[in-house]
Amino acid sequence: MRNLLTLAVLFFTATTATADTQRGIEFYNAENYKAAEQEFLAPVNAGDPTAIRYYANMLYTGLGIPTDRNRAKQLLRDAYAAGDTASGTYLAGLLSEFFLHFSGDETETEKTARLREATKLFEETYTGPTSQKPATNIVLAFVDSQGKIAPKGDIILWFKRGVQEGHALSAWYLAQSYFAGNGVKKDFEQSFYYAEYAAFLDHPEAQKTVGELYAEGRFGPADPDAGMALIVQAAKQRNNPAMVHVAGHFAGDNPGMAWRVLQLAYDRGMEKTDQSKGLEQFIRQKNGHVSARSIEDYAYNGYFETLIQQTLPAYNAARENFISRIVPYKE
Repeated sequence: MRNLLTLAVLFFTATTATADTQRGIEFYNAENYKAAEQEFLAPVNAGDPTAIRYYANMLYTGLGIPTDRNRAKQLLRDAYAAGDTASGTYLAGLLSEFFLHFSGDETETEKTARLREATKLFEETYTGPTSQKPATNIVLAFVDSQGKIAPKGDIILWFKRGVQEGHALSAWYLAQSYFAGNGVKKDFEQSFYYAEYAAFLDHPEAQKTVGELYAEGRFGPADPDAGMALIVQAAKQRNNPAMVHVAGHFAGDNPGMAWRVLQLAYDRGMEKTDQSKGLEQFIRQKNGHVSARSIEDYAYNGYFETLIQQTLPAYNAARENFISRIVPYKE
């Protein structure tokens, strides 16, 4: 909650404020919310948008005063209707904040209405990436609702804007869109570019995919070290197919570790494939299923951490190489 409040304070613009508003802000920052409320009441009633945003935050989050989300929303809606764009964006941020609505008390219909209003406000007030991450929130609402909550504009544009906010899923969806020609002209080079973008924003499926393509040299010279480094990063996030690769890495010298990695992937729901079955048979032949019993958890984690550290220089080099190839974004 404290992070959210800090974000809110940073977001409030320093417009002209009455003396009451300024004193209210000082009390707010000192966490004296009762005193802040008293100072905010008069400027809120007078329509001061800065006071409204602070006071609405207190009402919406129950910060020092009883929660009244309906009043908070109405205050911000009225301020936005009166021409204060920041109040519209701030309301969108409150409506889309996951942890504020985590209790699960609302119905699915109420949730959809909330996120639909947030999407509309983010779209109407968008001026570029901000701490509220408007594009990211629009993409998340679109994806989570399976396209039912969508902006009026082109969703591909919002994917690209999401990438500028550092949103890995936006980059991964762009990679898939260019690969399939879904909403854009099919373009494998662009697909690979955004897959790399997603990989270096720590999307595990993208890391596994790009790692394999690096190792194979599909879009440039083969680079098995960089490929393995990305696959290890994906396995670090427990991506099951990547863990099969890592199990294969351990199979020769440490079959017990290989067995444990492979079994963890199975335990997490991975279906057996010809590749994993062949690896499993190889590990059994080396009695890895037996020696795995003697590997304590601390040792398992230690082997994994050692592999991460060994491949980190190759990962960092590949990341720097990609950063040098990023094309400046233009709409």
